[in-house]
Amino acid sequence: MTSRHCWNCRKEARQTPFGQVIRSFDKETYMHAYTCDGCGVVSVGVASFVDVYARGSAEKFFEEDRPKVVWLPKVPSGREFSDVPPNIAGAASEAYICQSVGAYRAAALLARSVIESTCKDKDITQGTLKQKIDGLEESRLINPTLAGLSHEVRLMGNEMAHGDLDATIDAEDCDDLLEFMSALLEEIYQRPISLARRQELNRQRKAERTAQA
Repeated sequence: MTSRHCWNCRKEARQTPFGQVIRSFDKETYMHAYTCDGCGVVSVGVASFVDVYARGSAEKFFEEDRPKVVWLPKVPSGREFSDVPPNIAGAASEAYICQSVGAYRAAALLARSVIESTCKDKDITQGTLKQKIDGLEESRLINPTLAGLSHEVRLMGNEMAHGDLDATIDAEDCDDLLEFMSALLEEIYQRPISLARRQELNRQRKAERTAQA
């Protein structure tokens, strides 16, 4: 059974194939159309010639739920950042949306902007972004390791921001950059608030035990 997270109804649903398997003009990929059993809209499953050839039959390949099928249209997917200022959280989530549809350069640019906006939110506004990140470390808002990871995002984002469009960024690079960005937001915003909540709950439990004694 073939299924996907449907781009229209946004649910995990069985996909029913229809029509014939089509091979691309360049002979590098095969494609098969499907309808979503949940909402009826059309999706296209795409697979490489190598993967299909290894199976022996394009029809058999697409009959099964195969992990190497790439679905089109892709489903834009963001990420929630609780306890992060809304403007920064929104940009960070948008970076993940860009990643989910393969717009890696745009994701790198947004990740860089998120880090710079975080510096400004913490009143570190002077100098270059390198100096601002160093300022986060000097203020003990982040540790040296996280500062180094943030510089990785800065450097990749700089190439995009300064028009160096020949610079390449692949899926793995993008995944790393967004995880570095997320780690920064976790350290500066989410972890302190989470610990403060736990501390408050601990205080309340102690107060309740004292009252019951």
